[in-house]
Amino acid sequence: MRGITLIEILVVIVLLVAIGTVATPRLFQTLENQAQAQSRRISRVINLLRNEAILGRRHYQIVFSPKEQNYTIFLLPKEGDKEKLTSPNILRPYSFPESFVLRNTFLNQAEAIRAKALLQFTTQEEAKEMIVRIDNSGFVSPFVLMFGEGETLWNIYSEG
Repeated sequence: MRGITLIEILVVIVLLVAIGTVATPRLFQTLENQAQAQSRRISRVINLLRNEAILGRRHYQIVFSPKEQNYTIFLLPKEGDKEKLTSPNILRPYSFPESFVLRNTFLNQAEAIRAKALLQFTTQEEAKEMIVRIDNSGFVSPFVLMFGEGETLWNIYSEG
């Protein structure tokens, strides 16, 4: 019977290290690309709603739900119930990709920084919905969205 030689083991280890060296940066790049894509999408939505609010003298709200992993946009009429927006496509209710988890929402950066510093992260079920308001002057209420998995976190924020 022939066994495995030390040289063969070393070759396998070198190959595994080489594959890991190539694959690991791509994994992190993919996660960063997702963060950038989500940030761009939210920015486009807010810019569109700000323009619509100013031009149409309307009020809107975006409801971010960590529990449902989505956001929904509503038009707030002067009278009556709020109306869920479904067009154009960018304003339809949107679910975040499974690999990009909305961990928590905050009304300002100080809260987000404090939670991150103290590692006070809630579960998706504990995290509360957050309502971001956009009024007819174009003002957007400040917010911070914390996305991530494990130790890797991204914040998307607006200062108003």
